[in-house]
Amino acid sequence: MISQLESEKQNLQSSLLFMQQEHSNTLRALHEEIAGLQKKCRELTFELTMRDASGSQTSLEDKDERIKELERELNEKESQNKNLEDELISKITDMKDLKTQLKKGEKRFMEELKGKDQQILTLKVELNNKGSTIAYLTTEMHRFKVAEKLEAVPSPPSSSHGTRRKPKRLSSASDIESRPVTAKTKSTVSDAEVFLTRAVIATTDVDQEAMNIKPTPPVLPPIIDGEARKSHSRRQKLLQRRLDIKSGTDYTKLAVDKLAANTNTWVHEPKATK
Repeated sequence: MISQLESEKQNLQSSLLFMQQEHSNTLRALHEEIAGLQKKCRELTFELTMRDASGSQTSLEDKDERIKELERELNEKESQNKNLEDELISKITDMKDLKTQLKKGEKRFMEELKGKDQQILTLKVELNNKGSTIAYLTTEMHRFKVAEKLEAVPSPPSSSHGTRRKPKRLSSASDIESRPVTAKTKSTVSDAEVFLTRAVIATTDVDQEAMNIKPTPPVLPPIIDGEARKSHSRRQKLLQRRLDIKSGTDYTKLAVDKLAANTNTWVHEPKATK
């Protein structure tokens, strides 16, 4: 729209310049013709004077007719000049109106462009928020799936040697691990409660550690275009893959520790000798 208005403006300016040139040329020609007519009139007047002086007889009617003809031509030229001036004034008025319309169109176009920019900014913010929400929900879903897999691991088998005593509750797994143990020995009834307590504490610690793992906050890519977007996407995928591998390694380590605590081969403490 702006280019069309600019082209119309240039056309009007060129037309106005052409009319001004034509007007000046016409005025120049009129002045030259008037000067020629005045010169001819003076010559005719001089001839009449000389003829009167020389005794020549000239008809007054011919003189009056000639004068009237010259006056008529002069009036026609003046009327033509006036018409050209009126047309020039009309063109100038039209050009002013077009300038006013052009300014209004530019103002309306700038307002529309500003509104479009505001809409684009709002959509970008909404897109970033939705991307962050999707990444966070995906991470939480992965965390819940891993927690469900850890909960599905079977618990340690109960002791089948006679009547089981009520296990003594220890403070933590570190208290049990600090006590000396020996490998490659068989468990007894007196050691079953120690093994059971150790397995319960280890399972509780693993579950708490698994639930205390916080998901990695999502890394959202900036809104870019072209080759930079492809390069950033490749780097982002590599970074996300490393984070997934690291998170999976942590969960795998916790699961292995839990399975090791639930195996059927137990390590017990030796009986104290009196």
